[in-house]
Amino acid sequence: MNPLTFYLICVFFALSGCSTKQVMTFPQRTLEIAGPIAVNVESFAGDVTVIVDESLQNATIDVVQRIEAYAENEEPIKQIDWTSQIARSSSGEILRLALNCDSNPLQTVFADTVVRAPSIDSVTIRTKKGNVDVLGVTGTLEIKTSDGDVLVATPLPMNERVTIETVRGDIHYRVREESAGKIDLTAISGTAAFNMRFGEGIILPGTTGEKLKASFNQGQNDIVMRTVEGDITVDIVQNPIGDMPPFEFKWPLWQ
Repeated sequence: MNPLTFYLICVFFALSGCSTKQVMTFPQRTLEIAGPIAVNVESFAGDVTVIVDESLQNATIDVVQRIEAYAENEEPIKQIDWTSQIARSSSGEILRLALNCDSNPLQTVFADTVVRAPSIDSVTIRTKKGNVDVLGVTGTLEIKTSDGDVLVATPLPMNERVTIETVRGDIHYRVREESAGKIDLTAISGTAAFNMRFGEGIILPGTTGEKLKASFNQGQNDIVMRTVEGDITVDIVQNPIGDMPPFEFKWPLWQ
């Protein structure tokens, strides 16, 4: 099917309200690793989930192609490509994952991705129109999405730089009292909240309903979060993952 035909089909079904969602699951990929890894995901669009799973010996990658407004009677067509590798640097191993789609004029094609590894010490994620969930990691975080919520929850200390940006979506950041940092939150059309149940913290001058600056546990590492349409919540709790409300995180249904 040529791109023009695909484009016209998507327009027709989107306007008629008779569209459906199609998923194509790719075989799981396993990458051998020697120890803790950094994870770097660059995606054209879609959900990204990064999970520490101590039962594993190596890293695994699961990718699902998802197409919205797809003609129900059409056969599945592979429209995404993805590459992965373990790169080595002076600071250790880096899992690099790149997901691409050459033709996506209506932005109806997505790559939903789950990366698992026994130990992850930093994460970089860039995607569009997708939620981002990061569980059980430590180290630096750099997360950027456009339309999607971001959830970070980990029982490990978070004492390095954290940067999280979304345009339309909420941000939830849940860590233990061993973590520290200088918080700078901006929720332009929402609210920013800092809930500290353990440790020592102080709200800094200049804090408003949509902007919040604080320091906790005398940390000097920057924790910067931005959203335009959404809320930001930072929780310092005893059990960041176990105490999450059920609606906070949904395991991928296709696993």
